[in-house]
Amino acid sequence: MLRNTVTDADGDKSNLTFQVWTTNADGTPKAEVDLDGTGEYDVLVSSYVVSGGTAKVTVPYGLLKPGVLYKFRTSAYDGSLYETTWSPYADFRIEPYTKFSAAQTSPTIDKTAQQIAEVTRTDPGAGTAHFHGKRCGEAGGHAEAHLRQAGR
Repeated sequence: MLRNTVTDADGDKSNLTFQVWTTNADGTPKAEVDLDGTGEYDVLVSSYVVSGGTAKVTVPYGLLKPGVLYKFRTSAYDGSLYETTWSPYADFRIEPYTKFSAAQTSPTIDKTAQQIAEVTRTDPGAGTAHFHGKRCGEAGGHAEAHLRQAGR
Protein backbone atom coordinates (compact mmCIF):
# COMPACT_ATOMS: atom_id res chain seq x y z
CA MET A 1 0.00 0.00 0.00
CA LEU A 2 1.25 3.45 -0.90
CA ARG A 3 -0.09 6.54 0.82
CA ASN A 4 0.45 10.26 1.05
CA THR A 5 -1.27 13.29 2.58
CA VAL A 6 -3.09 15.71 0.28
CA THR A 7 -4.15 19.26 1.16
CA ASP A 8 -6.35 21.55 -0.91
CA ALA A 9 -6.06 25.32 -0.39
CA ASP A 10 -9.84 25.89 -0.33
CA GLY A 11 -10.71 22.65 1.45
CA ASP A 12 -11.99 20.62 -1.51
CA LYS A 13 -11.76 16.84 -1.43
CA SER A 14 -8.90 15.63 -3.62
CA ASN A 15 -7.38 12.43 -4.92
CA LEU A 16 -3.79 11.48 -5.66
CA THR A 17 -2.29 9.81 -8.68
CA PHE A 18 0.56 7.46 -7.67
CA GLN A 19 3.45 6.66 -9.99
CA VAL A 20 6.23 4.11 -9.20
CA TRP A 21 9.65 3.76 -10.86
CA THR A 22 12.53 1.30 -10.60
CA THR A 23 15.90 2.94 -10.01
CA ASN A 24 19.36 2.97 -11.54
CA ALA A 25 22.40 2.11 -9.40
CA ASP A 26 22.84 5.84 -8.64
CA GLY A 27 19.24 6.09 -7.32
CA THR A 28 17.79 7.99 -10.28
CA PRO A 29 14.49 6.85 -11.84
CA LYS A 30 14.96 4.11 -14.44
CA ALA A 31 11.69 2.60 -15.67
CA GLU A 32 8.09 3.28 -14.75
CA VAL A 33 6.20 0.33 -13.25
CA ASP A 34 2.85 -0.45 -14.91
CA LEU A 35 0.68 -0.28 -11.79
CA ASP A 36 -2.72 -0.37 -13.50
CA GLY A 37 -1.91 -3.27 -15.83
CA THR A 38 -3.16 -1.51 -18.94
CA GLY A 39 0.17 -0.34 -20.31
CA GLU A 40 -1.43 3.00 -21.10
CA TYR A 41 -1.10 5.20 -18.00
CA ASP A 42 0.86 2.99 -15.57
CA VAL A 43 -0.55 4.77 -12.47
CA LEU A 44 -3.02 4.14 -9.66
CA VAL A 45 -5.46 6.82 -8.49
CA SER A 46 -6.77 7.01 -4.94
CA SER A 47 -10.32 7.70 -3.89
CA TYR A 48 -11.16 11.29 -2.95
CA VAL A 49 -10.26 12.23 0.62
CA VAL A 50 -10.88 15.33 2.70
CA SER A 51 -8.25 18.07 2.61
CA GLY A 52 -5.47 17.08 5.01
CA GLY A 53 -6.44 13.41 4.73
CA THR A 54 -4.36 10.45 3.67
CA ALA A 55 -4.89 9.18 0.14
CA LYS A 56 -3.83 5.58 -0.44
CA VAL A 57 -3.75 2.90 -3.10
CA THR A 58 -3.10 -0.84 -2.93
CA VAL A 59 -0.52 -2.05 -5.43
CA PRO A 60 -1.58 -5.39 -6.93
CA TYR A 61 0.40 -8.34 -5.62
CA GLY A 62 3.39 -9.40 -7.73
CA LEU A 63 4.05 -6.05 -9.47
CA LEU A 64 6.80 -5.05 -7.06
CA LYS A 65 9.68 -7.42 -6.44
CA PRO A 66 11.43 -8.00 -3.10
CA GLY A 67 14.87 -6.42 -2.69
CA VAL A 68 14.41 -3.84 -5.48
CA LEU A 69 14.74 -0.12 -4.73
CA TYR A 70 11.71 1.80 -6.02
CA LYS A 71 10.69 5.45 -6.07
CA PHE A 72 7.16 6.80 -5.97
CA ARG A 73 5.65 10.23 -6.42
CA THR A 74 2.16 11.70 -6.43
CA SER A 75 0.10 14.42 -8.08
CA ALA A 76 -3.19 15.89 -6.79
CA TYR A 77 -6.58 16.55 -8.42
CA ASP A 78 -9.49 18.28 -6.65
CA GLY A 79 -12.20 17.48 -9.16
CA SER A 80 -11.60 20.55 -11.29
CA LEU A 81 -7.90 21.42 -11.12
CA TYR A 82 -4.84 19.21 -11.57
CA GLU A 83 -1.57 19.84 -9.79
CA THR A 84 0.89 20.80 -12.52
CA THR A 85 3.97 19.14 -11.02
CA TRP A 86 4.74 15.83 -9.34
CA SER A 87 5.81 15.62 -5.71
CA PRO A 88 9.44 14.83 -4.92
CA TYR A 89 10.26 11.11 -5.15
CA ALA A 90 10.23 8.91 -2.05
CA ASP A 91 12.33 5.72 -2.00
CA PHE A 92 11.07 2.37 -0.74
CA ARG A 93 12.08 -1.28 -0.93
CA ILE A 94 10.12 -4.47 -0.49
CA GLU A 95 12.12 -6.54 1.98
CA PRO A 96 12.76 -10.11 0.84
CA TYR A 97 10.68 -12.76 2.52
CA THR A 98 12.25 -14.70 5.35
CA LYS A 99 13.59 -18.09 4.34
CA PHE A 100 13.55 -20.74 7.01
CA SER A 101 16.48 -23.14 7.28
CA ALA A 102 14.12 -25.99 8.19
CA ALA A 103 10.45 -26.71 7.62
CA GLN A 104 8.20 -25.14 10.23
CA THR A 105 6.58 -27.66 12.52
CA SER A 106 4.09 -25.40 14.25
CA PRO A 107 0.59 -25.75 12.77
CA THR A 108 -0.07 -22.05 13.49
CA ILE A 109 2.53 -20.82 10.98
CA ASP A 110 1.54 -20.50 7.34
CA LYS A 111 4.79 -20.23 5.32
CA THR A 112 2.90 -18.87 2.31
CA ALA A 113 0.88 -16.17 4.12
CA GLN A 114 1.71 -12.60 3.25
CA GLN A 115 0.52 -9.35 4.77
CA ILE A 116 -0.07 -5.91 3.31
CA ALA A 117 2.51 -3.40 4.52
CA GLU A 118 1.85 0.33 4.30
CA VAL A 119 4.59 2.65 3.01
CA THR A 120 4.53 6.24 4.25
CA ARG A 121 6.60 9.09 2.85
CA THR A 122 8.97 10.58 5.38
CA ASP A 123 11.28 13.55 4.99
CA PRO A 124 10.71 14.14 1.26
CA GLY A 125 13.35 16.87 1.32
CA ALA A 126 13.22 20.29 -0.24
CA GLY A 127 10.63 20.89 -2.88
CA THR A 128 7.70 23.16 -3.54
CA ALA A 129 4.60 22.12 -5.39
CA HIS A 130 3.41 24.62 -7.98
CA PHE A 131 -0.08 24.90 -9.35
CA HIS A 132 -0.83 26.76 -12.59
CA GLY A 133 2.54 28.52 -12.31
CA LYS A 134 1.94 29.75 -8.75
CA ARG A 135 3.65 28.63 -5.58
CA CYS A 136 1.36 26.78 -3.22
CA GLY A 137 -0.28 29.22 -0.86
CA GLU A 138 -0.25 32.21 -3.24
CA ALA A 139 -3.60 33.84 -3.76
CA GLY A 140 -4.96 33.03 -7.17
CA GLY A 141 -8.66 33.90 -7.07
CA HIS A 142 -9.56 30.26 -7.83
CA ALA A 143 -9.25 26.89 -6.17
CA GLU A 144 -5.61 25.89 -5.92
CA ALA A 145 -5.17 22.24 -5.01
CA HIS A 146 -1.75 21.35 -3.76
CA LEU A 147 -0.03 18.41 -2.28
CA ARG A 148 1.54 18.63 1.14
CA GLN A 149 4.00 15.82 1.63
CA ALA A 150 3.99 14.12 5.01
CA GLY A 151 6.70 15.67 7.12
CA ARG A 152 6.95 18.84 5.06
